[in-house]
Amino acid sequence: AASSNYAVTYASANLAVTQRAITITADTLSRTYGDANPALTWQVTSGSLVNNDSLSGSLATSATGTSNVGNYAVTQGTLAASSNYAVTFAGANLAVTQRAITVTADTLSRVYGDANPALTWQVTSGSLVNNDSLTGSLTTSAAGTSNVGSYAITQGTLAASSNYAVTYASANLSVTQRAITVTADALSRIYGDANPALTWQVTSGSLVNNDSLSGSLATSATGTSNVGSYAITQGTLAASSNYAVTYASANLAVTQRAITVTADTLSRVYGDANPALTWQVTSGALVNNDSLSGSLATSATGASNVGSYAVTQGTLAASANYAVTYASANLAVTQRAITITADAKSRIYGDANPALTWQVTSGALVNNDSLSGSLATSATGTSNVGSYAVTQGTLAASSNYAVTYANANLTVMPRQVIVTALDASRNFGQPDPALAYLISGQGLVNGDQITGALAREAGESVGSYAILQGSLALSANYLMSYQPGRFTIGALPPSIPIGQLASLTAPAPAMAGAGGAAVLDGLMENAAAITCRRQPPGDLTCP
Repeated sequence: AASSNYAVTYASANLAVTQRAITITADTLSRTYGDANPALTWQVTSGSLVNNDSLSGSLATSATGTSNVGNYAVTQGTLAASSNYAVTFAGANLAVTQRAITVTADTLSRVYGDANPALTWQVTSGSLVNNDSLTGSLTTSAAGTSNVGSYAITQGTLAASSNYAVTYASANLSVTQRAITVTADALSRIYGDANPALTWQVTSGSLVNNDSLSGSLATSATGTSNVGSYAITQGTLAASSNYAVTYASANLAVTQRAITVTADTLSRVYGDANPALTWQVTSGALVNNDSLSGSLATSATGASNVGSYAVTQGTLAASANYAVTYASANLAVTQRAITITADAKSRIYGDANPALTWQVTSGALVNNDSLSGSLATSATGTSNVGSYAVTQGTLAASSNYAVTYANANLTVMPRQVIVTALDASRNFGQPDPALAYLISGQGLVNGDQITGALAREAGESVGSYAILQGSLALSANYLMSYQPGRFTIGALPPSIPIGQLASLTAPAPAMAGAGGAAVLDGLMENAAAITCRRQPPGDLTCP
């Protein structure tokens, strides 16, 4: 406008607003393989945006997250300005670069003799993307037989695709000692025996690679060691340095030595002292010059009756190194042998038997023992002359004796009888009187009688004739001694009255043995038979 001083006439025209020329230049970009594309940026490298204008849309590239390393064009894509601008686009590249990763081998260890573990690794810097993986494997020089030590784990063939820049960080495989537990076998042996081989077992872990232990276990026990428990120590037993040995000890038990002590079966005679009670080791044996102490025992004494008496162990014992089994036996007290010999005896027929006596002729009675009972014989007072056995009868010893009886005889001897013929006479021409005799000596017993009759020498003239024994006899129980008399034939005398005969006396003949009557038989006077007996003290009476 002009001031009011002017009358302005306006003749219009056009102002042409033309496109503003700008050059958009894509920024050269890069990213790591696998990463997302960075924002595709650009610069207005010529001209400028004005009036707070901005571009719309975006640049574009064919690169994706899986695109390999390389250069990818950054195109204008949908990037545009309003029609107020004449846009010139200057492209650039998006460089996909290798993805840096650090592969670090895992530090590993294994036991000597084991197989190598899988050689593993970690991506310790960067990462694998797009499901990529490494190929190949790590390597190490360690083998199953490698000694304990540290062995490098090298990259070997382990690799990634060219999309990665791999940095390898090595590690070591440690071969460690193989742990084994060597356990001594619990052993035992009998006292006095040699030690058994000290053996062992690998009870945990194992020996490998044909390795073996060297050396041997040890114990303080010897052949003379007493019963007890003795530690089995490791001694010199060892493995190579590839092993960590844990030793589990055990014991060697020295056990009692079993012996059987058997008492000897013994015997002795009743009344004797006991023999030494002896024994034998019938099973097992005493060793190390050991001996038993003490002695066996029995209840039998010198006065013990015949029988069987146990021989007990008494105080007989071995040391605690022995397990003693005692086998008992018996001491047999046997009968004492004695021989009883009857005394030979004799007596006269008709007499009482003498006491039947005896002697112990072999052996002896002991312990104040005596025999009981008595001998016997079949001979009685009426037994005939002869020999009669003296038998044992009831004579006996106790059952402690074995009695042998030696018999003898009781001899019954003839009884000595003296028959004395009495002198007789008659006158010539008269008949002979009965011839009489006197019995003297030991006399007749048991009602025995003399048999037979006297006789005289033949002749009838006046004179003297011997009175002979004739048939006069006694049994064999008598030994008769005959004393002859005289028979006289004289001239005829005058008659003698019978009453005067009472004054006749006959001489008393000597008598042997006990009293008795001498018998005068057969005295004839004037043919009258008169029997006279002499009565003590010698008077001759004729009834």
